[in-house]
Amino acid sequence: MLMVNLITLLGVFMGLVKFILNDKSVLISLLSLEYISLLMYLLISTSLPLMGGEMYYLLYFLVMMICEGVLGLSLMILASFSYSGSSMKLYNSTSC
Repeated sequence: MLMVNLITLLGVFMGLVKFILNDKSVLISLLSLEYISLLMYLLISTSLPLMGGEMYYLLYFLVMMICEGVLGLSLMILASFSYSGSSMKLYNSTSC
C-alpha cells in the first residue's frame, strides 16, 4: 500500500511540473489539472480507509473535481469564442 501511495505522489509531482512548465495551450493545462485531481482521488481512496475515515469524503471530493473540470472547460470555450484561439499567449494581459 505504501508503494502505491509513493507512486501516486510521484505522479502528482510530475503533473505539477507539467502544469508549471506549460505555456502553450489552455487545454493541456486543464488536462494536467484533471490528472492531478485524479491522482489525488486515488491517493485519498487508498489512504482514507487506513485512517478510519468516512468514505463520504470521497464523494465530496469527486463532486468538487467534476465541478472544477466543468468550470475550466466552460471558461476555455468562452475564451476560445471571445479571442478565437486557445493559445496561452492570447490571454496575456500585459500585451496591448
